[in-house]
Formats: sequence, C-alpha cells, structure tokens
Amino acid sequence: MPPISKACLSDQDKKDLVAFSEKHKIYPYRYRFNKLISTTAFNKTAAGPIQGANPGLGSYFTLSFTPKEITPIIYIATSFIVLPNTSVDIFALVVSYNSTISFADNVNAGLPDDEAQDTYQLLSNGGAINDFQVFYPVNWFLERGRTIYMHVYAGPTVVAAASSYIVGHFILGTLPTGA
Repeated sequence: MPPISKACLSDQDKKDLVAFSEKHKIYPYRYRFNKLISTTAFNKTAAGPIQGANPGLGSYFTLSFTPKEITPIIYIATSFIVLPNTSVDIFALVVSYNSTISFADNVNAGLPDDEAQDTYQLLSNGGAINDFQVFYPVNWFLERGRTIYMHVYAGPTVVAAASSYIVGHFILGTLPTGA
C-alpha cells in the first residue's frame, strides 16, 4: 500500500481539476549562469564582510526579472556547482526585491533588517556543492513593473584567484495573470 492514498474524485471533480489546471498553468522563467568567478564577472561588492576563516568583502553579479503583469510566483528553484570542486569560499544565491545584497550584522537584534527585501537565500561554504533547492512561497506575487533581483555571490579569495567557475540557475515558477 502506498504511503498516501489518491483522492477519490467523481467524474465532475476530475473535469473540474483538469479545467483548473488548464486555467492556472505554472509558467517557468529560467535564468542560467556559467561564469568565471572573477572581478570582471562579479562586479559588485557586497556590504558587510563574511566573518570566519576567510573574512572579507565578497562580490556578486545580479540578474533581474520585471514582469509586465501581476505575476504570482509559486516556486523558486535554484542550483549551483563550483568548479573545480577544490574551490572553497562562501557562495550564495539570493532572491530579493533589493538591487544590492548585504551580509552585515543586524544593527538592532530586536528589529528585522532589510524588511520586505530578501525572500530567499541559499548559502554554501564550499566548492564541492551540487545543491538544488525549491522554495514554495505559494502566494507571493510581483506587482506589474516591480523588479525582483537574483544575486550570485562569491567570497573574496575565489574572486581574486579568478580560476574557478560557477554554473547554475534560478527558476521562477509563475502563474501569469494577464492583468
């Protein structure tokens, strides 16, 4: 017996489900990247140093999505791999309403920092990472003409060495509204 049973649907329920699925199709927007991690490609400096074994300001580049209609985002899927796998530093993928990113410490522990800015972050400390994550915000949407930013960050040592590559993508699963 499977761990979960199938829904008991009448013939009308099945027709309604098909009609709903035809009406509410998830439409993916994919943003790929395959770059040498260097100061040329990672041309923006992140605010706030990453502390630890390799403190310092890292760099990033930004991709952006500005829909022409109200666009609910049903999921965000990301993956990346750093080559060669001996490259070790801090790497991050960030989805944000903010055109810049910061790793600075929160100024006031009792208040949120960057309220209504970042919505997703995948953070890693090694190059042998082959990670795929999907985040389901379900009811999160972009207003018409509002930009969402996708930042790809790398730590200072790997950026300065300019001998590693980062390959990956962001996928925004949307429900186009036409409105």
